[in-house]
Amino acid sequence: MHRKRRSRFNRARNVLVAIVAIAGLLHISGLANRLVVLIEPNAAATFLQFDEDEGTWSLVLVNVSNPLPDGFSVETADVGGGHSVDKRIADSLNAMLEDCRRAGYHPFIRSSFRTRDEQQQILNERVELYREAGYSGEDALSAALQWVALPGTSEHELGLAVDINDEEDDEGMYTWLASNAHQYGFILRYPLDKVDVTGISNEPWHYRYVGKQAAGEIYQTSEALEEYLARSK
Repeated sequence: MHRKRRSRFNRARNVLVAIVAIAGLLHISGLANRLVVLIEPNAAATFLQFDEDEGTWSLVLVNVSNPLPDGFSVETADVGGGHSVDKRIADSLNAMLEDCRRAGYHPFIRSSFRTRDEQQQILNERVELYREAGYSGEDALSAALQWVALPGTSEHELGLAVDINDEEDDEGMYTWLASNAHQYGFILRYPLDKVDVTGISNEPWHYRYVGKQAAGEIYQTSEALEEYLARSK
């Protein structure tokens, strides 16, 4: 059954609540007001609803302007190494990793599905690293947000995204994934030349499932998911 569409106001309010919580946790005075600019709705963003049609559930846009709906949950499947993903993409992910191994690489999943609490913990830890490096509290959070999404706005919470590394640090694996992932329904989600569109720094290891048709089109056009959805709606 389709979930009732949440209003833009409610989604923005929920993210603001998360921002305020982070500011309180880190004791950073005035930080929430500074970060409100990060949740201004993106006119090109498309927040699609969840249902059993792959053309819908696999193309849900999750970013700072499109938080996950309240009460979101996903049925996951174990993919080894203590990792799990949305069960609907497990077979495609395993097939991609197996073919990558056949090509001579040694891929492993570094990160997969995360709960909201796990996402919060990762953000807090990254902020603390920057603070230990000498950043002010405010600058530490700003720097951390270039790499770690606010809780509720991470694709890892969606269950459709994985971070993949090579056990032997062979960067050729990233080239193989970039050239072949679309055949399994995955896209390179945060490429270097789309930082201004995604708002996320280049992550050659982060792959997102969108379905084979969409992945093929995105591969051909070299679009970011935001651009593809804006053009397709």
